[in-house]
Amino acid sequence: MAKPYLIFKANTGIYYAQIRLSDGTLSNNKSTGCRNRTEAERIVMQWIVTGNLPARINSKNSKIQTIDKIRLFNDLRTAEFDNDDINTIIKILKERNYLYSAIPKTSKGSIPIEDFLENF
Repeated sequence: MAKPYLIFKANTGIYYAQIRLSDGTLSNNKSTGCRNRTEAERIVMQWIVTGNLPARINSKNSKIQTIDKIRLFNDLRTAEFDNDDINTIIKILKERNYLYSAIPKTSKGSIPIEDFLENF
């Protein structure tokens, strides 16, 4: 899988990165402040995982600087959700027409898919 960023060294010896945004474009150049590539890549990955992409200062052309989707997907994989959280997520996905129906695993109507398919 390709890295979600490009990294390069400027003439000053400092590494800069461009991060792939949710719309597929690349962000403006972001200085990592590092002269060591490994350390620079660690910083860039931290920006991506936390969703804290540094803002561009003194910019005339401001691109959308969001990587919230990546952060959302990471949070869905690692966060603990209670029943209210799960129901809220399902409700939002239904409202946006991403889901037609869904049953939380803890509900009474929930059965494993293998058991459901055996009845057909």
